[in-house]
Amino acid sequence: MTLTWSVGQRITAARLNLRNPVEASKPGDTSRASTTTSTADPDLVLVLKANTTYNLMGQAYTTGGDNAGDFKYAWSWTNTGTVLMGAVGPHNSIASGSQGDAEWVFRAADSASPSTDTPYATSAGGVSVRINDRIIVGPADVTLTLIWAQQNSNATATVLKAGSWVTATPVA
Repeated sequence: MTLTWSVGQRITAARLNLRNPVEASKPGDTSRASTTTSTADPDLVLVLKANTTYNLMGQAYTTGGDNAGDFKYAWSWTNTGTVLMGAVGPHNSIASGSQGDAEWVFRAADSASPSTDTPYATSAGGVSVRINDRIIVGPADVTLTLIWAQQNSNATATVLKAGSWVTATPVA
């Protein structure tokens, strides 16, 4: 978004706020066990302005059993938007511990809500996924929600930890 000013135009809080980042973070843990159906996270929800492009940055901190359910995430949104997903995290074949191969993932522009899930590993020791996405919002405001579940159904819960966060910064 390019802000332009005319001579005599007043700079108002509303105009300046068009450039402010929108943030959400988790105040507590959310656990999911024995399910591969991605559902809305209760905390990682953003309201984004119409006709604006945002860079989405964040960190998803997860725990779960070693070589168990793992973690997958996607986005769901209201109205019209296009999401490009690019993230890095532990490859979902990690066998145990908190170290293993990383996976850099890119998903092509997706305008169907929800977007395609991207899987990553979890471990009892805890791992994180670095979210690096972009959303292009259509002609109406969008409520963007992180949706997630286990990659593989397992009785050992996958936990999206308190402190996980996402920030949407307007860029165009």
